Amino acid sequence: MNRGYNREDYLALAGRIKAGLPGILLSTDVIVGFPGETEEDFEATCALLREVRFANIFSFRYSPRPMTEAALIPDDVPLEVKRRRLVALQQRQRTIQIELNESFVGRDVRVLCTGPSVKGGGRYAGRTEGNQVVNFDAATDPTGRFVTVRVTGSGPYSLHGEIA
Repeated sequence: MNRGYNREDYLALAGRIKAGLPGILLSTDVIVGFPGETEEDFEATCALLREVRFANIFSFRYSPRPMTEAALIPDDVPLEVKRRRLVALQQRQRTIQIELNESFVGRDVRVLCTGPSVKGGGRYAGRTEGNQVVNFDAATDPTGRFVTVRVTGSGPYSLHGEIA
């Protein structure tokens, strides 16, 4: 993909960031099925997820984009292989997110309330400083304000709690 770095460089950078900012949550974009991607390449990508432990990934199947260098490369990874790899990648990431989110249960987190939760029930939603979604109960509308939320539960994609 014409990156100016390799796997070791990437892991070293992630390590330096985590060492310098303990508790930071990282996210990334991942494309599976780039032309020439082998099963070994794909497994190396999955290993990277386990090593870095991203809080979130944005993942996609490769598709050629007009007027890019990649569009000139023959798309030799079958669609069914791309689909299988994307599902496998997302399942592995989901496990990591569940583990990370469970580690927040019982902790207080600072949340910027963005408004009523799409989950309904009079709950509110917001995001932590690490961009994690939090759905929480509050006696009064805290929209637009920072609040401290005690995390009482978690799922793969969000935290749950109440005003602390």
